[in-house]
Amino acid sequence: MRKPCRAALAPARIDAATREYLIALSFDLAMADPDDRDAMLVAGARLAQDYDGLAAFREALKRDLKMNRQAITRLLAPLDKVSA
Repeated sequence: MRKPCRAALAPARIDAATREYLIALSFDLAMADPDDRDAMLVAGARLAQDYDGLAAFREALKRDLKMNRQAITRLLAPLDKVSA
């Protein structure tokens, strides 16, 4: 099985429209299964980090999913633990 090519998600290759599409796709996948919603949102945020889209991902959580800052911080805490 081939490993995914990270170069395809290089920040220089991702424009704003593609970034928004990838974020919306991540949200759609996360909402498909309420039991796995948070885990899927964290996975989408990890992917967003790869293309420098984490700030846009956070903004979309607030705008599209109506999450407040505290909920976003709690949801994305696993990302901060990995970065530390």
